[in-house]
Amino acid sequence: MYRVNKNDFERRMSLLLGALRETEESWRTATMPSTYPEAIFVLGQFAEYKKTTKREWVKERKGLVALYSNIQTKLKTYGLQPWEPRDGLRLEDLEREWTAFLGSEASRSRAINARIRE
Repeated sequence: MYRVNKNDFERRMSLLLGALRETEESWRTATMPSTYPEAIFVLGQFAEYKKTTKREWVKERKGLVALYSNIQTKLKTYGLQPWEPRDGLRLEDLEREWTAFLGSEASRSRAINARIRE
């Protein structure tokens, strides 16, 4: 059972980190809108992303923290060997990636709003 939780944790962590990286890359490579209506449309898409996708990621992030804590508690309770996720899939890795992602998100928002003001 604990192996399943560990595998589930690493799988979910990998999916979340991959989604964050993919979204950041799409923002980096996206061309900025050239007209006001296009900029308003992109702003609407960005707002929709924040209401849907980002909220799911926030829930998943909290869920991963809870799952990790649950795994560690069970291991200690039953006197089993300590466990840490593979490199790149630890909570510290998530926090580092999340912080960088929030910076990219803020940059994207500022760029869209600057285009609208132009």
